[in-house]
Amino acid sequence: MARRTFFIVALLAFPFAGCDSNDDPSDAERFVGTWMAAGVSDSNGDQSEEFMALVNHLTAIFRAGDEDPAFLLTLDYNEEAERDDVLLSGTYAVDDGAQTLTLTIPGGANLPFNYAFQNDMRVNLSSNAAFINPIFNLTDPYEGTVTVIIQKQS
Repeated sequence: MARRTFFIVALLAFPFAGCDSNDDPSDAERFVGTWMAAGVSDSNGDQSEEFMALVNHLTAIFRAGDEDPAFLLTLDYNEEAERDDVLLSGTYAVDDGAQTLTLTIPGGANLPFNYAFQNDMRVNLSSNAAFINPIFNLTDPYEGTVTVIIQKQS
């Protein structure tokens, strides 16, 4: 009887033994791909129109890696902006618990962001204007917390 009960319990448990209860990708896995800026705001409100008038596109590519996942950020200004394009590359780290994304540029500079996924295709990246303004090289610098909304392309 004990053998039969053990067999029945084992048989019932078998379908669940192979299931991973956490099939959802990590946030680091969700970042992998190509992203384009869809909007920008700061403590003064929505700055998307002004930003989009200056740039052809802002693209961020995140590649997975076992030890040092890589990123490439391209800020392509239009001719009227009279600014040099920006190309930044380096490694990145994602902390799912704290919801932080840190971009590390060779030479030791770190660009810290807080992030919030709206869904699998859109994420808000927020950082202090002191980190964003030198990268964007703006005539009218952003103030306070800057949030860049990016949309996944692939």
